[in-house]
Amino acid sequence: MDLPCSISYVGHTGRSLGIRHNEHTRYMKPNNPVSAYAVHILNNKHEYGNIEQTIELLKPCNKGVKMNIWESFFIHTLQNKIY
Repeated sequence: MDLPCSISYVGHTGRSLGIRHNEHTRYMKPNNPVSAYAVHILNNKHEYGNIEQTIELLKPCNKGVKMNIWESFFIHTLQNKIY
């Protein structure tokens, strides 16, 4: 994945990746701070790409406790650079 910088964002969603990507990019037009991804792109004047360039599914699972645990795991591993 060719990202404009080395920062990663980990989040979970029960919606499709396409819908989630559209939500993030839609927040960029009005400079809406609801999306941390959009804020980062705007504040750092990055270009942003299509879904194939910017989103990677790390672990498919159903919403609920398991998804929350996986999200915490991936955040922890990225913070500690062991992933």
